[in-house]
Amino acid sequence: MLAYLAGHDMMCDASLNANGLTSLGSIVIQDEILGMLARLGAGFQVNEETTAFDLIRRVGPGGDFLGVKHTRDNFRTDFSYSNLSSRTSYDAWLSRNGMALDAVALNKANQLIKQHEQTVTTAEENKHLDQVLEEARRELTTGAG
Repeated sequence: MLAYLAGHDMMCDASLNANGLTSLGSIVIQDEILGMLARLGAGFQVNEETTAFDLIRRVGPGGDFLGVKHTRDNFRTDFSYSNLSSRTSYDAWLSRNGMALDAVALNKANQLIKQHEQTVTTAEENKHLDQVLEEARRELTTGAG
């Protein structure tokens, strides 16, 4: 998180030993972690609507913000909720199979693989990719741009 917030714009792993990845589930876990970081790095809107100071004054200390329409309209807009972990009680989690995070992630990876529709590049696209790669090779080997 510190590297991302310091301005690094290319994160390729979530410090979970990405160079030695052997599990499809761990790739899904890292994708979720990096998604959360991207949400944090995108910043937050600060204006009258998002700060809702008038609402805070109206509801007051000890009041119920969950019963206010503004909260219901906005509570999912500035937070990244996990698609893998459970926010239920331990007993509720157990009653729904109590799967560990790595098993949930592996199931998600398998689901994504089943849903994937492979696209085939055209001859024209392949030619363009070859040109891009050749240009990059020349720049790397000659130092010319």
